[in-house]
Amino acid sequence: MLKMRLILEQNLDQKTKEVEHLNKQNKSLQDMLQEEQNSRAEMEKNFNELRSLHTALSNDKEVVCKLKAVEEEKCLQLQLELQKNSDIKQAYEALLEVNYKLQSDNDDMKTKMDEKFKAIRQEYEK
Repeated sequence: MLKMRLILEQNLDQKTKEVEHLNKQNKSLQDMLQEEQNSRAEMEKNFNELRSLHTALSNDKEVVCKLKAVEEEKCLQLQLELQKNSDIKQAYEALLEVNYKLQSDNDDMKTKMDEKFKAIRQEYEK
């Protein structure tokens, strides 16, 4: 009976060691699983952040394209306005030239009229 008890105690010790070993392996596997879950959560977070950044970049590109189109349209409008102002300036300068010519002609006519009036007055006074 003592021998049997000794064998049972040895078996119990052996089984206890096996259980402890399995508990260590289980703990190690649980730690690895937790690390993997943490890693997966971090990857998911990074993926969502990347997706968000991609969306923001797409939106920024769209805004930049719209701003560029608006800038090009404004540039065309300014070029048209500049051309219009240039045309107006040329027309104004042409009108000034005509005005100066007319003033000169008017002054010449006044001078001639004054001479004619003087001549008529001299003729009348004689």
